[in-house]
Amino acid sequence: MPLMRGVGWASLFLVTFAMLSYMTIMTMGIIYLWHSFWNNLPWSQYDNDWNTASCTKLDQFGNSSTSAITGLNYTSDALSQTQFLNNYVWRIPNVESSFDGEFNWPMLYAFAAVFVLSMLNIKAAASKSKVCIVGACFLYILMLVLVVVGARLEGAAISLHALFTFEWSLLMNPQTWGDAMSQALYSLGAGFLALTAFGRNSRSGHNFCMSAFSLALTSFVTSLLMAVATYCVLGHLAYITGAAISDVVQPGPGLVFQLIPIIMDHMYVPQLWCVVFFLVLIIVAQDNVFCEFTGLMTVVGDARTIVDEAPCANRCCRVAIGLVFFILTIAPLFTAQAFYFFELIDSYRVIGFPLCLLECWRCSLLVGLDNSI
Repeated sequence: MPLMRGVGWASLFLVTFAMLSYMTIMTMGIIYLWHSFWNNLPWSQYDNDWNTASCTKLDQFGNSSTSAITGLNYTSDALSQTQFLNNYVWRIPNVESSFDGEFNWPMLYAFAAVFVLSMLNIKAAASKSKVCIVGACFLYILMLVLVVVGARLEGAAISLHALFTFEWSLLMNPQTWGDAMSQALYSLGAGFLALTAFGRNSRSGHNFCMSAFSLALTSFVTSLLMAVATYCVLGHLAYITGAAISDVVQPGPGLVFQLIPIIMDHMYVPQLWCVVFFLVLIIVAQDNVFCEFTGLMTVVGDARTIVDEAPCANRCCRVAIGLVFFILTIAPLFTAQAFYFFELIDSYRVIGFPLCLLECWRCSLLVGLDNSI
């Protein structure tokens, strides 16, 4: 449809940035997975080379029910889990860390592993459906475990009350509506190429209404479970440190890597749970890469039919596109601002008004075409 060609190009660009983000999350997951096999989990220690003098562990704080903590000034960047993410994984410039100014070799090795893993999984497309099912089942089992363990933490009830308390004043803030719309569209995969690419493989007579309803319900339950697990940890941190819920950790795309390890520390054999969680995280991110890469190859195959018809050309095109994504992803590693680049594309590629604007335009075009027909 020539009228919707611009919407197609916009979806293509959104997929490009989304895949960069997914590959980065997989890289972080591989680094955390590697360190999960250590006897002492490094993000739970405060005497490593990357820790600063202000690094604190949660067991250094007492019960803050009286809102009085003596001798310690808690800040969101002083938590040992946060410093592991900022100073070791991302190597954000910090003169107090011994890793300041060093090239991020662990991230480069992890990126190479992500590229090889992505190419192997994309090639094995026939078995991907089973991998997706297994990964999704483990994800929900793990989320239920996180919710149960998190709800037993001290201070979890306070944060859950804050989570489910409706604030009418926020309805006047445009950012609230933008975040809500983008979260809904992002969870449903609306605006991306994957749904369009997989849609043409649907069976004749398939009940799309039931599929759409099931997808919406599943997305809602998933977001709700992760929100409850996250807020339980935030409430626990606020309870034992005396800080406000909004100030206990640094917000952003690395939030899960700061909070989930805290829940793991309250489980038996935390190394085992960390291995399971980060392995599931890698599988889920890989599923997203596979889906969006399939949508991207569908666009290329429609534009150049030789890519679909010739197996050799298809393989070469897949490897070439994969190398481009690999180069684009590792490019920020040659500077000290890799984290800011990732946060920039994660905050402004989709999560916000660009995706909302794209879907509003798509719906208006579809309504116009339907009325004309």
